[in-house]
Amino acid sequence: MKRVFLILFAVLSIQLVKSIELEPRAGIGGVYEWGLHAGAYVSFPVSNVFAIQTGGLLYSGDNWKNSSSKWNIGLNIPVYASFRLPVSETTNIRLSAGPYVGIASLGQLGFSAETGVEVKKVYIGAAIFQNCLNKKDTQVGISVGYKFAL
Repeated sequence: MKRVFLILFAVLSIQLVKSIELEPRAGIGGVYEWGLHAGAYVSFPVSNVFAIQTGGLLYSGDNWKNSSSKWNIGLNIPVYASFRLPVSETTNIRLSAGPYVGIASLGQLGFSAETGVEVKKVYIGAAIFQNCLNKKDTQVGISVGYKFAL
């Protein structure tokens, strides 16, 4: 019985691992001062149209100055409900929204939304992060990513 359970668990785990998608990204973002961001998102597809997506995005904060060697680094961790709307066999429009937690000089908790175009495995999109604890802290960004199926 124990062997049957272990074999069943192994088969189910392999099926779950096949459906996971990893998407490294890089781009620019900010509000008052533009900086760089990079990170990776992991998607767990539920169907061909819907997925749960999470990950981390490191960014250079708004206090970065061209004349200074100091970079204010932060991390945003969103959890998205992501919808892929097919346009053609190789192109999807992706709409994602959900809460996020930010780690920077002050804690952040808020809402994030993202939209973009997915052509084969390449993603180009724009995102907004609105901090609900501090209404003035809004970040926008444009990024490019590449999707790998694990």
